[in-house]
Amino acid sequence: MKRRALLGGFSAGFTTLVSGCLSGRNGVIGGGTSGGSNSSSDNAVDAPRFEANQNTPAEPILLTAQEQAPNGVVLGDEFDIAIAIGNAGGGTLSGEYTLRLLPPTDDEPSQSDTLTIGGENTIPSGAARFFRIGPFVATATGTWELVAGPKIERVHSEYNGTFTVSEGSDDN
Repeated sequence: MKRRALLGGFSAGFTTLVSGCLSGRNGVIGGGTSGGSNSSSDNAVDAPRFEANQNTPAEPILLTAQEQAPNGVVLGDEFDIAIAIGNAGGGTLSGEYTLRLLPPTDDEPSQSDTLTIGGENTIPSGAARFFRIGPFVATATGTWELVAGPKIERVHSEYNGTFTVSEGSDDN
């Protein structure tokens, strides 16, 4: 019975996470300045933990990235990427931040999108928030990588921003 309750709780938490990302709505995870980290219980599965330094200015940290293509990204697809950005400094994080999607070869141009954090989407110290960026276009097969732009100096040690674009199948 304990295992079913645990799996049910994980399933509900995962469904909430995915529905927030897929709905196009930006969702906050983590909890304000108490304790100086994003250790609140609702984000234990949502994003990796990080420490916030209350004695520094607000500082973005790129935590996670996941392409929003349930069956994978196929050559020619247009797709979005769900990301989690945290605030590893004190104060409230706001501003414009660019993220770049690097292609697998130098023959293809990189693609970018600017994320605006402001208004009700600001991020308190020690918290994180999910955003949706894009659309991006899969112009080449291979492994693409989402990298932080110049105003995002920190990337979490567990961050993996690689995406594989396949040729697809002849069945379509």
